[in-house]
Amino acid sequence: MLKTVDTARLRDSVETQRISISELARTSGVSRAQLGRILSGSRVRVRQGTLDKLAQALKVDPTEFLVGGVLQRFRALLAKQHGTIDFRGVGFPRLQRCPLADVYVDVSVREEEARSSEIGCRGSQRGSCVEEKPTAKPIPAIQCVTTYDRVVILGNPGAGKTTLLKYLAALQGGQEIADDEVPVYVRLAELSRALEVDPCVDVIRFVAARAAG
Repeated sequence: MLKTVDTARLRDSVETQRISISELARTSGVSRAQLGRILSGSRVRVRQGTLDKLAQALKVDPTEFLVGGVLQRFRALLAKQHGTIDFRGVGFPRLQRCPLADVYVDVSVREEEARSSEIGCRGSQRGSCVEEKPTAKPIPAIQCVTTYDRVVILGNPGAGKTTLLKYLAALQGGQEIADDEVPVYVRLAELSRALEVDPCVDVIRFVAARAAG
């Protein structure tokens, strides 16, 4: 299988470790001629075995050198964190963790449209009202979330809101959603606690920190 290598990352790793091309060729088993061809390009396709040899010689994860490798590692982390379900919290202490995809059943939602309206004539404060569409029919929750840019899922405790979000995160880990869509799972309770400590917490930076952590 061929992999697309970001040679700029590869060159940076070689320079950072101060390793010569001759030494890299000796420790990796990749010929100097092939190394020259790889390092002279910007994005080069190589065999998985060649990539693994270079990564092992440089003592890094092979995905470090892949185009989009950071996102691949992040997706794998999403799958690991959210790809299983634990029933102990819902009264089944003897049940073991199992793959979420094996037991997940998509819930249905009914679309409601939120419209913003100004409060007062001069103030900048804005409110909103929610109106259910007269002809709205229940649709699968996943279809709703993946169709619209901004969605708020409302429901009673235990309705499946959290499980839906974890399932979507796990799907991204399996790359079953378009590559340009990368969800970041953030619990509002954590953001609320952060705001209690520091009311000036920047929400965007908080979300970015959660993704990086």
